[in-house]
Amino acid sequence: MKKYLLSIIAMFLMGFIAVGQVTIYEDNFDSYTAGEKLTIENPENWTTWSNAPGGPEDPVISTDYSFTNPNSVKITTDNDVVLLLGGKTVGKYNLGFKMYIPAGNLGYFNVLQDFAGSGSTWGLQVYFDLGGAGSIDGDGAGAASFVFGYDQWLNLKVFVDLDNDWCKVFLNNSQIHEYQWSKGTFGTGMLKLDGMDFYGWDDGGTPLFYVDDVYYEMVTESLIVEDFESYNAGQHLVQQAIAQGKDYWTTWNNSPGSAEDPMVSSDHSVSGSKSVLIEGTNDVVLLFNDLVTGAYAIEFNAYIPQGFYGYFNILQDFNGPSSEWGMQTFFDQGGLGTVDAGGQGAGVFTYAYNTWIPIKIDVDLNNDFAELFVNGNSVVTWVWSGGVFGQGSLNKLDAFSMYAWNENGTPKAYFDDISLTQTAPPGGDPEINVSPTSFTETLQNGQTSQKTLTISNTGVVKLNYNIIVNFDVDDGDAETEYTQEVVIEPETTITGNDIDVIKAEKSQPGPSVTDDEVLLHYDGDYSSAVGLTNGGTFEIAARFPAALTGQYIGMELTQVRVYINDPANGYKIKIYGQSHPDKPGELLYEQLFSANAGAWNEVNLYTPLLNTGGDMWVAYEIVQNVAGVYPAGTDAGPAHADGDWIKTGSTWAKLSVINPNINQNWNIRAKLVGDPMQAWLSVDPSFGSIEPNMSESITVNFNAGSLPEGTYQANINIASNDPVTPLVSVPVTLNVQGGGCPLPPPTNLTLQQTGTNPYNVVLNWVAPEEPGGTIRWDDGINYDGIGLTNGGTFSVAAKWEPGQLTEYIGLYLKQVDLFPRSATATYVVKVWTGTAGNQQLVSQTATLISEQWNTVTITNPVKINAGMYLYIGYETTHGAGEFPAGADAGPAVANFGDLISTGGAWASMSIQFGLNYNWNIAGIIGVGSDNATPAEPIVITPKPGASYGLPIAGNLGKTNNAQWVNNSRALEGYDIMRDGQIIGSVGSTVTTYTDNNVPLGAHTYKVGAHYTECTAWSDPASIGVSISEPTENINTLSIYPNPANGEVNISSPTDMKQLKIINYTGQVVYQSQPNNNHIIIKIADLSAGMYLIQIETTEGWTTSKLVIK
Repeated sequence: MKKYLLSIIAMFLMGFIAVGQVTIYEDNFDSYTAGEKLTIENPENWTTWSNAPGGPEDPVISTDYSFTNPNSVKITTDNDVVLLLGGKTVGKYNLGFKMYIPAGNLGYFNVLQDFAGSGSTWGLQVYFDLGGAGSIDGDGAGAASFVFGYDQWLNLKVFVDLDNDWCKVFLNNSQIHEYQWSKGTFGTGMLKLDGMDFYGWDDGGTPLFYVDDVYYEMVTESLIVEDFESYNAGQHLVQQAIAQGKDYWTTWNNSPGSAEDPMVSSDHSVSGSKSVLIEGTNDVVLLFNDLVTGAYAIEFNAYIPQGFYGYFNILQDFNGPSSEWGMQTFFDQGGLGTVDAGGQGAGVFTYAYNTWIPIKIDVDLNNDFAELFVNGNSVVTWVWSGGVFGQGSLNKLDAFSMYAWNENGTPKAYFDDISLTQTAPPGGDPEINVSPTSFTETLQNGQTSQKTLTISNTGVVKLNYNIIVNFDVDDGDAETEYTQEVVIEPETTITGNDIDVIKAEKSQPGPSVTDDEVLLHYDGDYSSAVGLTNGGTFEIAARFPAALTGQYIGMELTQVRVYINDPANGYKIKIYGQSHPDKPGELLYEQLFSANAGAWNEVNLYTPLLNTGGDMWVAYEIVQNVAGVYPAGTDAGPAHADGDWIKTGSTWAKLSVINPNINQNWNIRAKLVGDPMQAWLSVDPSFGSIEPNMSESITVNFNAGSLPEGTYQANINIASNDPVTPLVSVPVTLNVQGGGCPLPPPTNLTLQQTGTNPYNVVLNWVAPEEPGGTIRWDDGINYDGIGLTNGGTFSVAAKWEPGQLTEYIGLYLKQVDLFPRSATATYVVKVWTGTAGNQQLVSQTATLISEQWNTVTITNPVKINAGMYLYIGYETTHGAGEFPAGADAGPAVANFGDLISTGGAWASMSIQFGLNYNWNIAGIIGVGSDNATPAEPIVITPKPGASYGLPIAGNLGKTNNAQWVNNSRALEGYDIMRDGQIIGSVGSTVTTYTDNNVPLGAHTYKVGAHYTECTAWSDPASIGVSISEPTENINTLSIYPNPANGEVNISSPTDMKQLKIINYTGQVVYQSQPNNNHIIIKIADLSAGMYLIQIETTEGWTTSKLVIK
C-alpha cells in the first residue's frame, strides 16, 4: 500500500527591498556586542517568529565569520528571526545579504508577503541542502534548483516588484529564479511584502549559517529625464517635444510655438551640446501629472550669464493664471538668490555667474515636507502644503515652471539635465466610492436588463476590490455558529519531498442522495490518503464557486461528508465564504466532529447554513499528533482546479501544485437541501484593482427568468483594502410584474445543431396569435371637427353589440384612441354599457394634444363579458365657434359609429342631424387588467338636452397628423435568449434564427415575442452542443429514467463501443467501453443538473441529454 506523507516544517521568511538610490535599512552588525542577541541589539528592525526577543529564537552576534569585520549573525538550531519590511503594497524593492554555510550544514531563508507569526503568508522560501544542492519554492514546490559552495560568502539578492507583480532571485549576481510574486510559495498568495525570515531549518541535517551585510532598499526610477539632446538648436522646445510625442512639455497659456515657447540652445550645456534658454517672454512648464502621494526629487542645473537674472518655481497645481505655487526661486542681481517657500524670503543663497549650478528640490508628499538644495547645500525646508507663502493647504505636486522673470533686470538663464525621480513609494490609503448607492429595477417575467455600477478610487494608492452578491431569502440570512474558541496551531509548511501514496484495496463508494438533495463535490470514490510526515494540524478544502452555488441559492447546507482513512486526534468542519479566487473569506461556521476510520462520515450541521450566493469553501481541519498516519481521504484523480486545496497556516495552496505526483481530489462533499431560488443578479467583473483617481464600470445583470410576480432583494457587497470603509453594501431591489407579459408568446420552439467547429444551433418557432386588437368604425383618418352652435357640453360614442364582441370575451378594453380638434376644450373619456348605453363604467379626465391622435390608458380596464353592450367615447365642453370632436369623412355607420348626446338618450348624428360621419374613436383590447381593479357599472339617468344649439360641422379639413397609426401594441420582432442572455433579434415576420459559434456544452434557449408593451417568452428548450453533430435516435436509443436519480439505463439496438457523460463545463465525469447494447450507470455521486451523453456505436456517435435530479 502507498501512502502520501507530507513533510511539515516551521517556515520563516526574510526579505530585502532595494531602493535604487534610497536605502531603507542596511546593517553589517559590526557595531553590536558579540555574544548578544540580535533583537536585543536592534528591536526596531528585527523580531523573532513568536515575538520573543532574547529567547531561543533570537540568534547571537558572532565573530566566527564575517564579510565585513568583525561581526555577523549566527543562525543555528531553534533560531528564527525576522527582518521587518513594513507591509509594502506598492513599489520595487531589493533585499540583499551575504550568507556563509560551513561544510556539511544546512541553510534557509524565506520572504514573507504577510508576517503574522503562525498566520503568516509566504512569498518565497530557499533551501540550502546537503551536498551543495539548493531549491526554491516560488509559485510551486521545487520551482527552481541551484548549486552553491560551502565555506564561502554567498551573495544573495531578491528583487520584488509590487507594481508589476514580479520577483527575481539572484545568487552571486546570477539569476536563479523568477515568477509572479503574488503566487507565493505554492501558487497562492498576495501582492504585499512584509518580512524576511532566517530560520534554523533542520530537515535531514544540522542548521548552521552566518548572515552579514543585510540591506533593504527601494528601487527608484526616473519618471522624467530631459537633456535636450534630441531637439534641434534654434527651434522651439515645446513645439519639438509635441512632434516627438512627449506630452510633458507645455507653455503657461498652452501656446506651443509662441513667444512663451523657449528655444533650444547650443550656447552652453552640462552634458552633450544643448540646453534650453529662458529669455524675453518665455514661460515653459514641465508637467508632473497631479502627483498626490510618494516622495520625489526634482533635479536640474541652471546657468546664469553675467549681469542677467533667472527664475523657476514648483507648482502644487498647474492651471494657468489660477495655478497654486509650492515655492519659487529668484537668481537676483550680484549673485544673490532668494527663495519663497513657506514664507516670503524664507531662504537665501549665493551663486556664481557663468557656471552651472546644481539644484535639487525634495518633495515628500507622504509626510508633507520639502527641502531645497543649491550646490549640494540645504537652503530651506518647509511644510510643502503651506505653499509659497505658508498659507496654502494643497499637498500635491503638479509641475515645474521656468519663467523669464524681468522685474529687476533682463532675464536670461539656461537649464539642463532636468529629472523627476520617485524616492519613496506612495503612502496613505485607497479610498472607495461607489455609485449609485442602490438599484431598483422592474422587469416582466423572462426579461433581462443591465445597469452600471461605478467604483472609484479617490485615495492615493491602488484599490483592490472583490464583489460578492448575496440574496435575501424567506428564511433570513445565514447564521454563524462557533462551537469552541479558535486555536491557532503552530505554523507548518508542506513540501513535496516526503509524500507517499496508499492505494485503497477496495474502492469505497460514497453515500447516495435523495430526490430533493444536491450533492456538491469534485471527487470520485475513495482511493488514497494523505498525512503529515511529522504530524501537525492542517486544513483541506473544496471550493465551490459562485457559478455553481448560484444554481442552488436558498437551499441549506445541512451536511458535510468526508472520508477518513486513519484515525487522527481531532476533526473540525469549517465553512468559509467568498474572498478572492485563491483564498476563502469569512469563517461562516465551524463544528467539531468525531469520525470513524476507514469509512465515509456524514456530519450533520447543528445549524444549517443558508446558501445566499458567492463562493463556498467546504473544509475540515485535522489534528494529527503522531507520525505515520494518513487521515485525509482522496480519490484517484485527476485533481479538479478547486478540489485539492490545503493549508497549514494562513496560506492556501493546491495539493497538486505542491507535489504534481499527487494529482487527486479530497473526499469532501456538501449536501444542500430545499427548494432553490433563481440567481437573478450577477456582476461582471467580480474583482479587480483601480489606480488612484481612476474608476471602473461594473456591469450589473438582472434576469427575471422564471421568477413569479413579486419583489426580490439582494445586496452587492464590495470588499476592498480601504481601511476606513472595508465593506460597501449596495442594496438591490427587483420588481417582477404580472408573472410575465400578458401577451401571447411564441410556441413550439425547436433546436437543431448544425456543423462542427464552428458549432451552430438553428432555432425554429411558431409565431404567436395575438388576441384582442383594435375596434373602430371610422376609417382612422381625421377629416373634420364637430361642435355645438353656441358651445356647451355634449358626449360622443361608438357602440358595439354583444354579437360584435364575441371574439373578445374575457379580454379587456385597456386604451382609447381619439382625435381632438380643440386646444381649449375639456375632455373626459367615458365608457358605458347596457342596451341603452346608460350604465357608466369609466369617467376619466384626459389632457389631450389637439390636431393629433391621442392614446388614453384606462385606469380601471373594462372586462368584456358575454352578452355585453359596449359604448366607447368621451364628453367634451367647449366654447362657441369651436369644433372639438374629431370625425372621419364618412359615410357614417349609423347608430354605431356616430352616436351623440347632449344629456339625453343617444342619437345617430347622421340620421338626426344629417352629419354623415363617424367619430374618430378606437378601442384597444388586450389580455389582463394590468393588476388594476376592473371597472364596475354605475347606472346614470338620462337628462333632457340643454339648449346649446344643434351640432354642426366645422369644415376644418384634414390636419397634418390625420392618419391613425398603431404605434403602441404592435409585435415588433423576436428576441433570442441563450442561457439567460439576449444574443440577437429578428423581425416580426421571421420565425427562425441561427446561433453561430456556440460553445460546447449544454445550453438553454428562449424566444421572446417583443411587443411594445412587453416581451412574451416562449417555454425554454435545451440542447447539448457536442463535438459530433447530435442526431435524433428517438426510436433507436433509449435512456431511462430521464430525469434520473441514483442510476440510469441506456439501451441501443447495436453494441455501444464508447460512452461518455459530460457536465455543463465540458468535463468528462464518466466514461466506459460497454461493448454491449445495454448498460446501467450509477449516478448518485453526480450533482443535479443537465449532462450530455455521447455514445459511439457502429453507426457513429450520438449525443443526447440527461437530466439528473
